[in-house]
Order: sequence, then C-alpha cells, then structure tokens
Amino acid sequence: MFRDIRIIHTADWHFGNPYRNYAAGLSRELRKQAFLALSELQSLIQKEACDLLVFAGDTFHKSLASMPEILDFDRFLSEVEARYIIVLAGNHDPYFPGSSWSKMRAFNDPRVILVAEDKPYYDLPELGLRIFARSFKAKQARKRLYPEKLESRADYYNLLIAHGELVQAGQSSLYQPLSKAWLEAQDIDLCLLGHIHQRQVQYLGSRKLPVIYPGSPQSLGWGECGLRGVEVIELLAGQRKAIKNYFLPLSGSRFIQQKIDLQKLLSEAKTSEAEQDKVTYLAGKILTLAKSWPEYRPERDLLKLDLYGELDFNLALSSLENYLSRHLFYLELNDYTQAQLDLTQVQEAESFIGAAYRESRKLIAATSSEQDELLINAAWNLLKRKYGGWNEI
Repeated sequence: MFRDIRIIHTADWHFGNPYRNYAAGLSRELRKQAFLALSELQSLIQKEACDLLVFAGDTFHKSLASMPEILDFDRFLSEVEARYIIVLAGNHDPYFPGSSWSKMRAFNDPRVILVAEDKPYYDLPELGLRIFARSFKAKQARKRLYPEKLESRADYYNLLIAHGELVQAGQSSLYQPLSKAWLEAQDIDLCLLGHIHQRQVQYLGSRKLPVIYPGSPQSLGWGECGLRGVEVIELLAGQRKAIKNYFLPLSGSRFIQQKIDLQKLLSEAKTSEAEQDKVTYLAGKILTLAKSWPEYRPERDLLKLDLYGELDFNLALSSLENYLSRHLFYLELNDYTQAQLDLTQVQEAESFIGAAYRESRKLIAATSSEQDELLINAAWNLLKRKYGGWNEI
C-alpha cells in the first residue's frame, strides 16, 4: 500500500544573479525579491503539508556565493516545515570542498539531504520513497551522472531528481544529457528536473512517465516572461500510477513583453480624444490596456513594449516613455513604427513606386469588377509591404 505524498519541486533560483543589464537600484531590488519569494514559499509550506521539498540545482548563481546569500538559504532550510528536503548542486553552483555548500549548517539536520556523494539511491522509509539523485561536481557534465540501470524498489515510489538537459538519443549537452530513451528504460515513477528556466511537463513512453521542469521561480531576464513559481506533485495512496501535478505561482516581479499597434489605437479615437496631444492619448490608452493584461501588475513587474503601426507623425518616444514610466515599475520601449505613406507625394513621384501607384489607380478606374479592384489593391499593398523603405527607391 502506498501513501499520500506531497512534493514541492523547485530549481534554478540563482541567488546572487547580478542582473547586469539593469541600473544598480533595480538589480538590488530584483535580488532582494528572490529571497522574498523564498519567504513566500516558506509561508505556503506552513499552510499546506509538504513531505518532500526538492531543490534541483542552481540554487546559487555561482559556486562561491556571498555569505549573506549562504546564511539566508541556510536559515530557510533550518526553519521551513517540510518533512524532508533534498538539495542538488547544479552547473552554476557545483559541489566541491570549500564551495558554498560546505559553509551551511542545515545539512547537519537528518531531514535535510545535500547530495554530495554519488550514492546509488536515498531511501525515505517513512514516505516509501526511493530517490536517485546526483550533484554536479564541476561546471560541466558532458556525460550522464547516473548509472545505466537504476536500482528501483517495487514496494516504493521511485523518484529520479536531476539537474540536466533532456535530449534525444545521440544528442550531446554540456550540462548532463538525459536521454529520453534512457529515462523510459528505467523503472521509475517520476522524474523531477532542473536547468531549463521555463516550465515544461512531458509524459514519456507508453507508461506516460511524468518528466517535469518547474522553471525558475523568478525571471532572470526577458527570455523568461510570464508567471513564475513552483510545481506541486501529489502521489496518491493505493494507486501507484496516480500522480497529480499543478503549478503554484509565486508573487515576485515578472518580466512581461507585449506588442501594441499604435495605428490601431489612433484609429479607435473618438472625436474628443482625437483633439488631444497624440502622445498623451496613446499613453492613456496603453495604461488602460496594461490593466487588462491578466499576468501584468504595473506596480511590481518589468514591462517591455514593442510598438508597431504606420504613423502620420514623428513619435516622440522619450516623451511617451517618460509619461508611462511615472505609472509603471519598469518600462522598456522598442519602436518598430513606420512613417505612414503620403499617397499625394507618391502619385507625383518620378520613381518606380510612383509609376506603380499611378498604374494601379488607372486599372481601378477602368474596371467595373469589384473583384478586380480588390485584386489590384491587394497587389499594391503587397508591393508596399515588400518595399518597406520604398520612398527611397
């Protein structure tokens, strides 16, 4: 008979990440929020029972973390109310004598397991769990750290925890290649991974083996947009294959990227709104839009806006950015707008584009077919799109 077991799976916290591309004040705030997210996780575990808390590598951004970072994480491990905790070292924070891991006292607690030795497995009889886990000992691992065949136990749940990269047979990786075929050949019930910063859940082979990356709990940059959090896995009593999992978001700062068509926003302006300064009008519309994005919180998230559309005026990007920044935690603007075509000038231009435009107007005037007119207009628009800088042709 198997027991109900609740596992919280997390990885890739990267405490001490410098956030080099941001101002010093913002970098400090983002590093601070990473530890606030750890406190939030501690509060969540106090509310709901956790039998096993998993840190699947890259807890620290480097192998020699600062003492404040080491002490904060050490304190968390000592205080968090999880029944057992298992911690792997990843490629960013490999285990070796004198590394950050050797300076922590929490590992003297028998319920807190640091994977320092290459043991065949770790058994937790109270939970009926057999865990296969190996840590990085250097910044790279070109080969799998695990043996060809894992020694599974029929009367236990068998759990593989690893920091590495899921690959197809024959593919290489600098960060422990874990072949899908090798995983499918093991008699394990669950595979919990770290290293990939985006959440991924896959089910391998005919047994539908769950393989889960929880993603990093806090975004490290624009490549990690959207919700961040931890994975909760429940192994259900009496049913060996009954495994449920769900994502639990944390409330730290998120990186959010959106595209906005300014031309469309301007076309929706009412008469009274159209009389406003265009930058003021656009800023107001953008702020209204931002409030409708479900994952975005203006007071604490980082926002990148890609601006598109054809405009009949020069966009004062710095003015727009200054206006919006007064209401948002952090903002970056990318201007991909284009100058709107002045058809009067085109009609008179002595150029290839001018001749093409005049010819299309003649064809439209000469046709009585609505379909022909649509085709001519479509051809003109296609020409216009192809030659984005066509007033130079």
